[in-house]
Amino acid sequence: MYAARCDEVWTKSAAIARLQENRLVQEAIAADADVRRLFDTLVAFQPEHGYVQAAMYATFRNQAATLVGWGARCEALQTTRHYEAVCETILDLLPPDVPSWCARWDESRDVAEVYPQLADALHRVLGRDPTEAARLELAAALEALAREQRDLASAARDHAVRQWHAARA
Repeated sequence: MYAARCDEVWTKSAAIARLQENRLVQEAIAADADVRRLFDTLVAFQPEHGYVQAAMYATFRNQAATLVGWGARCEALQTTRHYEAVCETILDLLPPDVPSWCARWDESRDVAEVYPQLADALHRVLGRDPTEAARLELAAALEALAREQRDLASAARDHAVRQWHAARA
């Protein structure tokens, strides 16, 4: 499921369609009302500023661990197959991190190399090839955005770790 979306643009409607087609997940939803509530929450989920997919996945996966797999109350759901299907579907339903291009930005500082479409858009707006000053300004803006996203991701990871430790205490 998740692998199928790596080469395509993620949409919630496509993820919901995959959820509805997954036999194991549908069995879990039918067997336990709490699993249904978990997926209802996931379908309604809207990311907020500072959203980090990995942190949200860990939160929902921890909830699922008590509902499917070895920790399930319902004996029919105490299988590795159900646990893996539910976890994979949780990941599929969570939108990717918004500025997912930030990691690629670190690999190269040449905007035209990393994002040809940005250079093309700049060319269309200016009506000519972007000047070196325009390229540098765009690069600086993208670098500042990437830095801000890294700071937010770090804060979200720290928050998730604190929550995990608090839950275990």
